[in-house]
Amino acid sequence: MTPADSLWRKILGQPYVQVGWARERLKPVHAPDEGALLGARALARAQTVITDDQGAIIASFPGAAFLDPTASVFGTPALVAADQYFDPFDELPVLILSDRSFRTSSLTFGSSYERGSWSLSQTVMRFEDRTRQEPDARSDLTGLTGSLYLGNRGSVSLSVQRQREKFEDQGFQRTTWLGNVNLTGQLVPEVLDASITGSLTRSRDSISSVDSRMVILSGRLDWHAWQARPNRPGLSLSLFGTWTDLHDSVNRAMAIDTFQVFLQATLRWPIARQL
Repeated sequence: MTPADSLWRKILGQPYVQVGWARERLKPVHAPDEGALLGARALARAQTVITDDQGAIIASFPGAAFLDPTASVFGTPALVAADQYFDPFDELPVLILSDRSFRTSSLTFGSSYERGSWSLSQTVMRFEDRTRQEPDARSDLTGLTGSLYLGNRGSVSLSVQRQREKFEDQGFQRTTWLGNVNLTGQLVPEVLDASITGSLTRSRDSISSVDSRMVILSGRLDWHAWQARPNRPGLSLSLFGTWTDLHDSVNRAMAIDTFQVFLQATLRWPIARQL
């Protein structure tokens, strides 16, 4: 941010508007509880029903559903220097007026269970520059996520996202797919933990300037040799690594194929004092 830009922001301020709206039409209905087991069993037996204005049930499905709509508008009217590099010891640069806005809206719907959850989201983002200094752009992002809890043994999570970016002034668009999987678990409770994460990204555009595929795999193994206790040190040894493979059939010079492995030792020594 240039000094002129900072001065203009002090005069005009930085407008920001955020609006959220939700109407409760999804009513969780729980089965009779059993005293102390209310928390876990209520979620396991939870059922969501959708009703009309008269209270008649339209549809029902298991799980505790949620609906989360959000919207925001962010504008930045400001004076910016025409020269990208501003030297405070030089003469005042030529200033131009910048009038930009960034709008975003999203809607997320999902449901939670005792042993997992899922959600579906849709986000629309739009950038507009009325002074035409930067190209206008629109981005549509659709995502689906799911998780499975295995109790104290670990968890599994999956996610898939599709993003389509449209650059209106330049007349082309780019589509990107992203998939992630994450597995965590205790091989030996309180002694040996492990986790594996993998992601795949695929990106293309309409003018054949990008056609890339990137794979990232990482893993971690933690051995808790000695458990830390009050006034007693604990030692953990960790082995983790990452493999990255990037291939672009258009820009072949951007290819990356790397593999890294690290060994880490962690010493914990909690100190407790009696008062």
